[in-house]
Order: sequence, then C-alpha cells, then structure tokens
Amino acid sequence: MVFAWLLNSLTVEIRSSVIHSKSVRILWKQLEDRYDQSNLAQTFELQKQLLETVQGSNNIAIYFNKMKAIWDEIELIDSRGICTCVNCKCGSLEKNHVIEERLQFLMGLNEIYTGIRGNIMMMQSSPTIDRAYCLLLQEERQRSIQSVAQYPSESSSFEFILS
Repeated sequence: MVFAWLLNSLTVEIRSSVIHSKSVRILWKQLEDRYDQSNLAQTFELQKQLLETVQGSNNIAIYFNKMKAIWDEIELIDSRGICTCVNCKCGSLEKNHVIEERLQFLMGLNEIYTGIRGNIMMMQSSPTIDRAYCLLLQEERQRSIQSVAQYPSESSSFEFILS
C-alpha cells in the first residue's frame, strides 16, 4: 500500500525510473539519494540576508516584517533541533552550536573562497568545522602555489638567468 502511495505521488518521469524497485525502503533510498539536498547553502544565504537587513529609512513595522519573514524561513528549513531535555541529553544543543559555528565561519570568508564555500555547502552530509577548515587550507595552499608559479620572485628569476 505504501509502495503504491509513493509511486502515485511521483511525476510520470520519476515514477518510471523507480517503478521496479524491490521494496519501499529501496524506493525511498533511491529518491533520497537523488533529490535530497543540503539546506546549509540556503540557511547560509538567509543568515547573510539577516545580517545585511537594517532598518534604514523603513519604519519599525516594515523592518520587523522583513526580519520576521527571514526568521520564519530559517526556522522552516533549518536542521537544528529543539531540545526539551533537562541538561540536554538528546544532543540538540551541541548540534545547533556546531551548525551555528559552521555558518559563521563560512560567512566570514573572503569572496575569493566563494567557489570552495559553495562546494562545502553542497556536500551531501555537511562536513565538520574541522573538515571545512582543512578543505579551505588546501584551497589556500593551492592558490599560493598557483600564484608563485605565475609570478616567480625576482630572485628566483635572477638565479634562473644566471644558470
């Protein structure tokens, strides 16, 4: 019954690609692998909008409504959990802290890292802050190697001419 319900809820094109799945679990896994997207990039963009939103010449109501719309959208897509535990036994507070750190770190990067930042945010499972740091270090090293190769120092050019 669940199998039929899932198939009937899909478009014809998608349905034809999964109709021969052997079980509901396999069907669901196929759909998840194909269409599941990280919300980190969208959360990043919303957090950035939030930081850039100022009252300016707007009245308080307009300013508040802009902020509220962004807050509501963040709440809808954000993967942070709500903890109701006493002394948090579920791990939600730690998870929320990790997500917040990652977003703040990525938001503070210079614009030259836009490409790698986008790649990090599109990863299927969001990397830890340490992994993101490692990837950015590798990018930075690669950029420094490329810039040295493009613009060798005068002394190395001079040594090359002499030899």
